[in-house]
Amino acid sequence: MEECLAHAERAQDVPEFERWDGMLHVAIIGAAKNGLLADVCDAINAIRNQPEWARLKVRSLTPARCAVYEEQHRRIVSALKDRDGDQARADLQEHLLQVRTNRLGS
Repeated sequence: MEECLAHAERAQDVPEFERWDGMLHVAIIGAAKNGLLADVCDAINAIRNQPEWARLKVRSLTPARCAVYEEQHRRIVSALKDRDGDQARADLQEHLLQVRTNRLGS
């Protein structure tokens, strides 16, 4: 997870950031060791790779938003490492709502 965070923070463009963002998701899911969650993640990743999603990313993902996502990711990973499920859940919910708002509007 830390490696994914570091690479995403050094990303030079949106595709590179997205690659490491996706890898972070995979690392988190892998750490959970939950087959159902892994299947859901695979389905979501299939959607993320569709052209419509790519257009939403290009339109909505700015350097400022990447910085916000990176900070949110750091907080999520920190809570997971601390085994603080309540904090991880709250941070993750905040992140997902932010991404949804940025991609689709309020």
